[in-house]
Amino acid sequence: MAGFLNWILGRISADEQIGLEDYIERQEPLCYDAVVGSQRPPNEAGIYAWFFDWRIPSVCRSGCFGHSTFKLLYIGQASNLRRRIVNCHFKGSADVSTLRLTLGCLLEEVLPAKLSVTWRGRWTFSRDGEKRLSEWMRLHARVTWIRLHDKFVDWPSTEGEGDEDVLDRAERRLIKSFWLPLNLAHNREAVCGVVKRIREQCMHEAKG
Repeated sequence: MAGFLNWILGRISADEQIGLEDYIERQEPLCYDAVVGSQRPPNEAGIYAWFFDWRIPSVCRSGCFGHSTFKLLYIGQASNLRRRIVNCHFKGSADVSTLRLTLGCLLEEVLPAKLSVTWRGRWTFSRDGEKRLSEWMRLHARVTWIRLHDKFVDWPSTEGEGDEDVLDRAERRLIKSFWLPLNLAHNREAVCGVVKRIREQCMHEAKG
């Protein structure tokens, strides 16, 4: 990661910036071991991008941007990148991660895992199911991110806006720019419609 940032900074003058899309495309996504080891995400706000090498059932990868065998399938935002990427997505549960909820529904028979609702009304794939999903993500998922206050990145902002507003607009712009079948909000029906219906059906069955 440090090498890439030095490469970028060495080619961008003080008054130039790189677009969000270009930044994501040029970064090499990181595996779980790197993310919890020497290349941990910062405790800062920003945008993150998830890549997967597994052909997830019902997910069309045609048109998705890729690094080698890994395809970009999901974009998200966070007020704290480390907490969101590591604690919620890699290690969390369906109740705190929309990405995990969607993946678990799509991989229900592969893992196997069955979505249910706890007595507190929280989504879960059970302890064993969540563990299998975490293991699957460690094997098949890669992630990269952009810090909100990286000055050489061209953020879609206007003076006086708060971080949440900037991140919201950045996320929506990236969802329109890339083919992201795992992003269900603010996305086109042609891109995410099948995945959305599968998740809705799983959630309906879980509620009984």
